[in-house]
This record gives sequence, C-alpha cells and structure tokens, in this order.
Amino acid sequence: MAISERTNIDDTGAVLLVGRHESARTELARVFEQEGYETHQSETTEQADAFLSSRSADLVLLQGEATETSVLAFCRRVRRVASTPILVIAENPDMVDEIVILETGADGLLPRGVDKRLLLARSRALLRRAELAHDPSVESEDWRVDAARRVLILPSGRQVVLTPLMIDLMTVFLDNPGVILTAEAAAELLGRSQSEADHLRTPIARLRRRLAAAGEPSAIRTVHGQGYVFDGAGAGPLRAPQTPAYPDPLA
Repeated sequence: MAISERTNIDDTGAVLLVGRHESARTELARVFEQEGYETHQSETTEQADAFLSSRSADLVLLQGEATETSVLAFCRRVRRVASTPILVIAENPDMVDEIVILETGADGLLPRGVDKRLLLARSRALLRRAELAHDPSVESEDWRVDAARRVLILPSGRQVVLTPLMIDLMTVFLDNPGVILTAEAAAELLGRSQSEADHLRTPIARLRRRLAAAGEPSAIRTVHGQGYVFDGAGAGPLRAPQTPAYPDPLA
C-alpha cells in the first residue's frame, strides 16, 4: 500500500475518520469540522487503505477494539509505509491495550466517549509532532530546537542533547517567550491531560539543570506562585500566566 503524505501541514489539517458506526463518525466529524479541520470518512480499514493510497490525510482517527485484528493490521500497514499519525478510540482500554496498540504503530489510544476537548488537544499534539518531522526546526530569536536530532542550539552556538519530552517542553517555551506557563498550561499545550501536569514538574526541573550546565542558568525561571517562564535573550517582558482554557475533563 502506497500512501500519499502531505509535506506542508497548516494549523488544522485533514482528518480521516475510520469506523463501522456512521453515527459515531458523523459526530466526530462535526467536532473536527467546527475547529476548521477537513474530514473524510471510511467505514472499514480496507476503505481507509484505498483512500490513503490516492489521497492524503494528516491524521487518522480509528474507532474499534484495541486488540481487534483489523485494527492492529491496519496500524501495521500504515506504519510500514508512512508516518501519518494514528489515534485509536476504543471501548474501556487498559494499559495492556495501550501497549499493544502503540507497539503496532499507532500514536495514541483514548477511551470511547472521551471529552472532545481532550480529543482535540491530543490530535493537535500529534499534528504538531508530524509537522516537526517534516520541518524539524523551531526557532525563537537565537534559540533553535532541532527535533530530528533532539538537540537544542543555544545563542552561544553550543548544542545540548535533550530527551524527547525535554524537546517537547522546550518547543512549548520557545513558542511562548515571556509568557508565564503553569504546569497545567504546559500539559495542555503538549496535548496531555491535566492529571499529567504534576508529572511535568520533574522533567522541567531537569531541563533547567541541563540548561544551567550549558551556561544558561536563567533561561527558564520559576515565577513564585505562578509558573515557569522562558526568559532567554529576546524573550521580552513577562506576560500574564497561561492557565488551561478548560477544567480537567477526567476529574
């Protein structure tokens, strides 16, 4: 199966919705279309194969059981020939389901009935990562992230190797220079649930230590009682704290 991939992804993109229930597909299409996405629908994975062989999609949203043979086979087929993100929605998935679906090539697993805000946030995060794969450099003044090599290039020219999560966090800070970000806001911008926000504090601390060791001890500062701010060269004046636009849908 040859798959047509886009090389330029705009702020939204094209979403292929795959699932046997037309009403569920239509409901999801409405959610994405309200956000400006172009949507296409396929009832079966075979129809989705045919679509992807002749058309392009920026994201595939697949509804089905996480361990269903057709779901796993489709993920493998797509991943063998393309990097198109695949997000699977399944009934009451558990950790084993998530491990299996990720190992077969999907990029994420969400439960059926997931809050649409979390669904959109995860989808946007996958689209951002796909865009970085095509154009893996993010710049802010003299700072640059090379996501393909997992390297942060400092204004001094020094290169700092980062973990994948640190790369994602640094991209968020570079995209929001001078903005005070709470851990909850960072989680939202990364497409993660608000319940995961506390788990970001440790990698943020490690990122700051790595920057300090490279000669940039004040690049990311803690603003007491508010959050974190990227204050590298050219970041500009501090701006209001960014908090999530919605409450935790999983709370």
